[in-house]
Amino acid sequence: YDRFMKKPSLIILLLIVVALVGFAIFNKKSGNSELTQIRVGWQVAWVPQGQLVGIMKNTNVLELNGLAGEFKKFSFGGPLTEAALANEVDVIFVGSGPALSLTAKSEDWKVVSRLEDYRNAIIVPANSGIKNISDLKNKVIASPFGSTSYILGTIALQKAGLDLEKDVSLRNVDVLEQANIIQKGTPESWGEISAFTSWDPTPAQFEELGKARVLVLLPDVGVVVMSKKFYEEHPTEAKNFLKALIQSYDFYYKNKDVADEWYLKDALVNFSKKVLETSASLERNNKAKDVKEITLTLEEPDITRIQEEANHAFTLKILKKQLILNEITDQTFIKLAEDEIEKGNFSKLIRATQ
Repeated sequence: YDRFMKKPSLIILLLIVVALVGFAIFNKKSGNSELTQIRVGWQVAWVPQGQLVGIMKNTNVLELNGLAGEFKKFSFGGPLTEAALANEVDVIFVGSGPALSLTAKSEDWKVVSRLEDYRNAIIVPANSGIKNISDLKNKVIASPFGSTSYILGTIALQKAGLDLEKDVSLRNVDVLEQANIIQKGTPESWGEISAFTSWDPTPAQFEELGKARVLVLLPDVGVVVMSKKFYEEHPTEAKNFLKALIQSYDFYYKNKDVADEWYLKDALVNFSKKVLETSASLERNNKAKDVKEITLTLEEPDITRIQEEANHAFTLKILKKQLILNEITDQTFIKLAEDEIEKGNFSKLIRATQ
């Protein structure tokens, strides 16, 4: 009886061992057990950020850097920062305004690099009689409150001598709703709204359609903000994510048509080639001919510009505390990433996976 019972037990044990070894070999071959998951928050109507996300989603660039990405899309920076506060993402792509808002509310997040140079603008109907900022006195101006375009727009209004409480009426309108209002309006009027502060591709798109005109251009930088929890637990992967971002820029410049197609399909939008090119026209890496020439380090003029925005936002009580840029940034990882790229310490075998 004992021999009868022991034999099946031995067979079962051997089967379990074989199964476990097979599972381990499969995992090792697939590489899944070696990849670190990173949750990325991004914005639908933002270029060339959208193409960079498309490249990360449709190529093996993250896998080559030991990462597996989970991507969550948002309409603009406000909801994205709320997701960050709720620990639903590990890294976010945002304008400087939402980055300031997030770091003012939580010490658990740091700006780790520049993302892109892009156009913000105050736009008016194409055939509007408004010719300069001072013409906006006693007008309704709409913007997503807390966004970079809102901060830059209000700075421009004040510099033109307009009192934000007495001379203009500010209204909170989501960037996607902006597009709906402009689309329904005419080249002469958007109803009771006389101007929007917005960012590309919205201004570029409606300029091309003849429905909007840029009253004043407000250039700025987008940034990468990362959870301290993530980069403290995964310092190598934090650096590698930024390496992947640099490599995504390189892929973008060499495969613009493909990257544009991925972005448009994912974002469910229909921007023309000209709109996409205009939206990405300010990016300083446009002149890069090699991946080693691509830089995402925030330079001193960038820091100075964002500091001005932080001071303004605090004065307007958009921020509840005064922020010092050097205290909310940590560029350790982007400097390490750029150093490794410069030394050739990266995989060049980027390929489409979709």
